[in-house]
Amino acid sequence: MGVGRSFLPTPFVFWEEMALDSKEYFDTVAVRWDKMRSSFFSEAVREKAIALAEVEEGKRALDVGAGTGFITEGLIERGLVVVAMDRSKAMLKRMKKKFSDPYRVIYLIGEAEDIPLLDGSFDYVFANMCLHHVENPDKAIREMVRVLKPRGKLVITDLDEHSFTF
Repeated sequence: MGVGRSFLPTPFVFWEEMALDSKEYFDTVAVRWDKMRSSFFSEAVREKAIALAEVEEGKRALDVGAGTGFITEGLIERGLVVVAMDRSKAMLKRMKKKFSDPYRVIYLIGEAEDIPLLDGSFDYVFANMCLHHVENPDKAIREMVRVLKPRGKLVITDLDEHSFTF
């Protein structure tokens, strides 16, 4: 099955990265992130998020704050086409080494508060452990809803409390 890119605006332009402290942090830890991540949260988080969304094979999903592909991995295993969006080029570079199928994963630099994709493009939007890193969570959630198709599903998993500073 080929991937239509009709959900990308024309002409499509990648957003410039913003020089934010959390972005710099993730650029720095990208090579170690998969190991680090396992001490913060387990695969049970991914399984619960995907189960709640009741994902269906062949549908489109956006993974906001995709990092090195924690959620993306579960989605492509279930036959979804995924746009993996993150503000860190280094994190996406690490993910590309794991998942290179251009028919299943499209990589995109972007910000949760200003998603550079068309309205109503996705059946599912996932945001795992990224909302506490954005400056304006309300705006980020509105953007995630904007890119959902009617009756699409948004699943946000995040921390109750975050004691780290950047």
